[in-house]
Amino acid sequence: LIFVGVLLVNLSEMHATSWREVILGGLPVLIAAFAYPLGLQLVWEARSGGHTRIPHIVDPVLGDSFARVLLLTLGSLPFWLVVILATQPPPPSADQWMNTALVALLSGVVATSLFVYARHQARNAYELAAVDATQAAEVLFALAGEMLLLGAAFPSLWGVLGAGLTILGLILYLLAQGKR
Repeated sequence: LIFVGVLLVNLSEMHATSWREVILGGLPVLIAAFAYPLGLQLVWEARSGGHTRIPHIVDPVLGDSFARVLLLTLGSLPFWLVVILATQPPPPSADQWMNTALVALLSGVVATSLFVYARHQARNAYELAAVDATQAAEVLFALAGEMLLLGAAFPSLWGVLGAGLTILGLILYLLAQGKR
């Protein structure tokens, strides 16, 4: 339900974009959507020592959320270099630099560090799943921030429906967790 909601929010804005742009822009994001949580999970497993195939790492650096975000970011740089070389995008405009800087600071540094900190506090798989489910709310915050800070238009009916499904999915998840 959450996934369908997020998908609707994003697809509702696709009318102004070609399929080629969607694939070139969306495929790396889709890969990152799986790779980033996988990286977070691997770091969590390495810190907790709960997996036999992943070495247990006892290092104070892994206790710092900002350091974990930096390590994951540095680890992803080769992938992004390949994407840049493969797609050869045009240089960004001045507005894109500003928008990217805002997203990098607010989403990449602040929100991700808070998310990683919350994952670090999880003591079992249920708490970890609850933290991970809240990540779907990022789409709603990004949509609101885009409208308030960047002057984006209000989403279409499909976008509003997608946001509603995302919220409903999060509420249902929380209710299901409350019964455990």
